[in-house]
Amino acid sequence: MMTKRVRLSWVAMMVAAIFFIADAFSVTASAAQKVEPSKLEMTAESTSPVKGSTGKSSNPMRDASDEAKEAAETVADASKTEDVSDKSDDKEDNKSSEEKETVKSGRDVIAAEQKRKKRDFSAKPEKMIRVGLATGQSMAAISAGDGFVVRDESTGKGLEQRGKGETLMVTVRDHQMMLNGKAVSARKIRIATADDRSSMRLTYAGNPYHGEFVIVLDGNTLTVINEVGIDDYIGGVVDEEMGADWPIEALKAQTVAARTFAMYSMKRHDDEGFDVCATTHCQVYGGISSESRNGLSAVSATRGEIMVYDDKPIYAAFHASAGGWTAGSDEMGLDAVPYLKSVRSDDTFAPGCHWQEEVSVNDLSIALRSNGYAIGKLKKIELSPLDDEKVSKKSEMAGRYPSGHVKTVKFIGSNKTVEVDGYELRSMFGLNSTCFDIRYGTKSSSKPNTKGVIEIKHPATDHIVFDGYGMGHGMGMSQWGAYKMAQTKGYRDILNHYYTNISFKKLF
Repeated sequence: MMTKRVRLSWVAMMVAAIFFIADAFSVTASAAQKVEPSKLEMTAESTSPVKGSTGKSSNPMRDASDEAKEAAETVADASKTEDVSDKSDDKEDNKSSEEKETVKSGRDVIAAEQKRKKRDFSAKPEKMIRVGLATGQSMAAISAGDGFVVRDESTGKGLEQRGKGETLMVTVRDHQMMLNGKAVSARKIRIATADDRSSMRLTYAGNPYHGEFVIVLDGNTLTVINEVGIDDYIGGVVDEEMGADWPIEALKAQTVAARTFAMYSMKRHDDEGFDVCATTHCQVYGGISSESRNGLSAVSATRGEIMVYDDKPIYAAFHASAGGWTAGSDEMGLDAVPYLKSVRSDDTFAPGCHWQEEVSVNDLSIALRSNGYAIGKLKKIELSPLDDEKVSKKSEMAGRYPSGHVKTVKFIGSNKTVEVDGYELRSMFGLNSTCFDIRYGTKSSSKPNTKGVIEIKHPATDHIVFDGYGMGHGMGMSQWGAYKMAQTKGYRDILNHYYTNISFKKLF
C-alpha cells in the first residue's frame, strides 16, 4: 500500500518534471524571438494575434509554456487536496484504488484544461457574398458611427479617411470618380470601418449593413456592392421573405432555403460585378434594418447549413402558397430535377390563396394576338376542370400536369386553334399562379367549368374569369405550407417534404 510520504514524493517529482518542460519551452520560445525577420515572415500566420481573441498571443510556444506552468499548479493543488484527505484516512489501509483514481482525476483536469485552451484552426471560414445594392447611380452617400477608411481596390492605396459621424459623398464627373468633390484615378474603391472590432456598421443611403462596401465606376454611373458574410446576408433576408413572428421551425426552414438559394445563385450577376441583387429577382435583402431576434436565432441555429443534391447546392425555389399541390420544375418550363417534384401542400388556408382575375374576351383576344397568337374571333376555350380528387390520384387531365397546374390551354378561333402554355398565360395576364380554372362570365356571375369546354357566345361583350389557387410559381417550399407544418414538425422535416432526395451540408 502506498504511504502518504511516498505519494507526496511522487507528486513532487511530477511537478518538478512539468516545470522542467515549461523551462524548456521558455528557452525555445526565447530563441524563436531572435529569428531573423525574413524567417518570421514565413510563419506570420502562426505567430500573429488571432482576430477576435482575448488579446493573448497566439504563439504556440508561449501558450505551451504557460499551459505547462498552469498544469503544474493544478497538480500542486491536487497534492494539497490529497494531503488533507490522507489526514482523515490514516487509519484506513484499503484506499489504494481510490488513490489511483485521485491521480487519474488530476491528469484528467490537466488534459481538459489543455484541450480547452487549444485554438481551433481547422474550422472553415464563413463564405462571403457580393450583394448588389444599387446600379446606375449618380451618387452614393456612405457613413459610419466610428469612422471608416477608403482604399483603391486595385492598389490598396488609402484614398480617404472619415471620422465619427462624417459622410463620404461618392459622385461621378466626366467618367471619373469623385470623393467629396475630389477626383481620384480609382475605378473601384473599398470602404471599411476604421476599427474592425467596432460594433458600428457602415451605412449606405441611411441603411446600416454588415461587412464592407465596394463601389465600382461603370461608365458614368456607380454600382454599390455590399461584401458580407453569407449568414449576415441571410439575417437581412429571412424576415423580408417570411414574417418575424412566424413559428421558429418555419423560420429555420426559410433560412436554410434562402442560404441554399444564395449559394446556388453565386455569380448570377457576375457581369455586373456582384453575385446576387437585393431585389425579388434574387432575394429581397434589407441589411441590418431587416433583422429581427427570431430571424437571427434561426440563422444561428442553422449556421452554414444548406441543401445539396449530388453534393451541389440545389435550386431552392420557394413561394407563398401552392394552392394544395406544388409544381414540379418541368411544369414551369425548366428541366426536370429530382428534388423539385410535385408534393401535397396543406396551404389553402393562406391569405389570398384563392383568387380570381376577370378578363373581357376582347382583351383576351388582343393579348393573344400581341403575343403571336392571331386566332381571329375566339369561339371556344378548352381546359380540363380543376379536380382535386383527380390530382390526388394523379389522374390524366387534358391540359394539366398531375399537380393540377395548367400545362396548356387550347384557344379555338375563327382563323386557327392554338395551345398556350400555362406559365405564359400567367405572365401574359399577371395571374397569381398556374393553378387555375377558367369560368364563363364575370366575378359576380360566372358558370363553373364542368365539361372542359367554355363556349364564347358574344366575343364583343363576353367575359371570362381565371379562378385560381396559390400565390407564386408553385415550385419548392410553400411558405404557408411550412407555417402549418411547423406546428408539429421540425425544419428538416419541412425541407425534406418540399425538396425531395436532398441531403444537408455544413459550409462552415
